[in-house]
Amino acid sequence: MDIFDVLWVGLGIAVIVGFVFYVLAIYWERLLKQHTQAIRTLSERVEMLEEMEDPRFRRKVGDSAPSPLEQVYIFSFRLAERFWPETVGASPEQLRYIRENGNFLSSAKIQRWRSHIAVTLTELLPQSQSARWQTRVVDIYPTKNSGSPTVLWELHLEPTMNSRWPELPPMLELRYENESLALRARHCEPGVRVEGNVLTPTAEKLIFQVPLDPDALVEYRVSEDAAEQSANAADAAGGADSWLAFYRFQDERMGVDWQLCVRDLDRKAIWERWNVVEPWQARRVS
Repeated sequence: MDIFDVLWVGLGIAVIVGFVFYVLAIYWERLLKQHTQAIRTLSERVEMLEEMEDPRFRRKVGDSAPSPLEQVYIFSFRLAERFWPETVGASPEQLRYIRENGNFLSSAKIQRWRSHIAVTLTELLPQSQSARWQTRVVDIYPTKNSGSPTVLWELHLEPTMNSRWPELPPMLELRYENESLALRARHCEPGVRVEGNVLTPTAEKLIFQVPLDPDALVEYRVSEDAAEQSANAADAAGGADSWLAFYRFQDERMGVDWQLCVRDLDRKAIWERWNVVEPWQARRVS
């Protein structure tokens, strides 16, 4: 092997070694850039966590973050004396049973969360149970049968065991159905129909239906004077950083009066005012 062959071999080895070092240099440069970027990102996150101790910063974060609670509804209704004998057709015996054993609904607070709906019911228990207050919660989750009604509260007009229709005794029911609250009365009419040898009432009367859609509630919006009577329900519905509206409906012929306070925490609607009347307390049948 002459001197030229040795030089060519040495040159080839040098080129290969140089190429390998070049590739390794590029790889390490890219790796160092990635590590530097990761360190910079971690440093920024640490600074943000340290800033969270500032109450003003936490308040800004809370204001900008969307709330999982979207709307809150405070609903209550009142039934006049004439409602029982004229609208429902309750007999004196049924009125006596209602006074002694009826659990009256004071208010219903409906919280519309992103995942579900939570209904908090406040009831006045019967005199036989020391007439104390009771609070219970009904959760409604979206399912394939979301259109099916959910019974929130019911008031029996007579003992089930003494009813002519023990399977479907006469009662009042407050239901959540089709994005609304509906009060229905099951009647004890003389006429019956036969279904599988079971006698059932023929009539179910809709007393009122309250939509929970702001557009459908426009006709029930009360005046400013009525809305300024009280602002106590605002604290019950949530914080002060939201919009409130008040609605009311009264039917003297049927003896029904209901009111609804709507608080929009998601600010999807633009309300004109945000004062609200406190829900009525339940009143017993005299």
